[in-house]
Amino acid sequence: MTEPEFWKLIELSKEFSPLDIDRQSELLVDLLQNRSLGDVKDFDKILTNNASRLDLPDIYLAAYVIFDKKPTHLDYKNLQTWLIANGEKSFNQTLKQPTSIDTWIMFKDKEFIHGDPLGSVPHNAYYKKTKLSDDLFYSENPGPKNNFYTEEPGDLDLQCINRFPKLIKTFW
Repeated sequence: MTEPEFWKLIELSKEFSPLDIDRQSELLVDLLQNRSLGDVKDFDKILTNNASRLDLPDIYLAAYVIFDKKPTHLDYKNLQTWLIANGEKSFNQTLKQPTSIDTWIMFKDKEFIHGDPLGSVPHNAYYKKTKLSDDLFYSENPGPKNNFYTEEPGDLDLQCINRFPKLIKTFW
């Protein structure tokens, strides 16, 4: 699977499940289980690599706002995969200018901003395709480690107010 094929699957699943990442993830599992095992593993690698590309201080600050000043590592990773689930255009815009998410994240309920179902897509597709434990999938395809942004960047509240004023109004 190539990067353009990955994004085509993301866009197709998004088209049939707008604003419902759980349904989008189910559709992706169905699409992937009909592809080769290599494609399933490639999807996982591309997803993991793209999430790692979003390992940016501004994405952490956005998570800080969205998750009430207490983003866990899982919250942060879920925000990354949720940003991917929104499609290639939003992903690239976020990479180019991370603070741009301030203009398009409009949900008042942070429960909509999660990406865990998308993160489990390759593993669920692997299981459906092989009927083997996804523990084997993890050991076969560990993927790169995400470097979680852990440094305290100073006064987080002030940085968030300056960089994400709309998110502040929406979530605080």
